[in-house]
Amino acid sequence: MRLILLCICLPLLGGCALVEPTTQPALQTELLQLRQQQNDLAQRLQQLEVIQSQFDLRMRDQENLMAHLRSTPGAQMVTQSGEMATTAPTVAAPAATAGALLPANELYMQAFADYTGGQFRQAAVGFESFLEHYSDNPYAGNAQFWLGECFYGLQQYPRAIQEYQKTVERYPQGGKTPEALLKMAAALRETNQSGLARDVLRALQQQYPDSAAAQRARLGQ
Repeated sequence: MRLILLCICLPLLGGCALVEPTTQPALQTELLQLRQQQNDLAQRLQQLEVIQSQFDLRMRDQENLMAHLRSTPGAQMVTQSGEMATTAPTVAAPAATAGALLPANELYMQAFADYTGGQFRQAAVGFESFLEHYSDNPYAGNAQFWLGECFYGLQQYPRAIQEYQKTVERYPQGGKTPEALLKMAAALRETNQSGLARDVLRALQQQYPDSAAAQRARLGQ
């Protein structure tokens, strides 16, 4: 009787031993797939955070600009919603091409509107004109940063890096300088310069540790 049971059990035990080697690679493959999905999700979340931060940054800049415009002479030309009043002349082209230089506020506002509308090339022309003619204006540092953003939006990353660098060097105390360092690191990664990107982020953490840009950099790491 025992011999009969052993004859029956041995094939079954042998079958169980054969199952484990076949299931282990399948489990490993499933684990790898789950890890890849987690990495993909983390990257998507990071992208969404960058998009949201850029949107918030644009909104704050626009709100500050509107407040500044309403407090300066000629503010009656700007409505409460930030649009140009009907009494103001409509300008379809940047001042450099129209042949007449716009006042600083109008030129900045026009370039910023072009940027938020996705017209990066036209916005770059406007910001360049603003910086050329109004380099001492309080919004010069902002204009320099948004000029970098224009070239980043055009995927001209080497040029964007140059403009971000100018923001850092010329306006070290400017409100957009931490953001310029953060975006410079992103542009450096786009050009496969990860080592330099880490150096820039390290400088951001050291020089502007309490800035929102530094906080986002820490979350990204």
